[in-house]
Amino acid sequence: MSVTLSGAAFAQDAPLQVFRSVQAQKGEWQVEVLEGARPAKAPQTVCAEDPLAAVSYEKRPSKCKKRLLKNTADETIREEICPNGSGTVFLKREGKSVLMNTSSSGSNGTQKSKWRFTALGACRELKKGKAA
Repeated sequence: MSVTLSGAAFAQDAPLQVFRSVQAQKGEWQVEVLEGARPAKAPQTVCAEDPLAAVSYEKRPSKCKKRLLKNTADETIREEICPNGSGTVFLKREGKSVLMNTSSSGSNGTQKSKWRFTALGACRELKKGKAA
């Protein structure tokens, strides 16, 4: 199970207030993988209203049950229960950034990751090689 980046499913259910509290409109975000989950050599830049959905690589429909446990301007907690495991995503506002901690368990054992999403303002033309 990949709870680490199932943000597209989260975004479809309800807007995540923690991102809107940092940057209310669609804008540019710097995405850093701090621990676990395919760490990137350099931060990625995306132009999106919900940067979690923009970097998600799980695009197919999910058979998972999702529950939004908390959705405030300062913190979002999301739980996902799937046939082959479960996971929790914790998002916490830190100034102009949102820190995300994920934890999932399933047939592959327990996986954890830590990410930082930093608001950069209005979308600009992104340099070649960066995600749009």
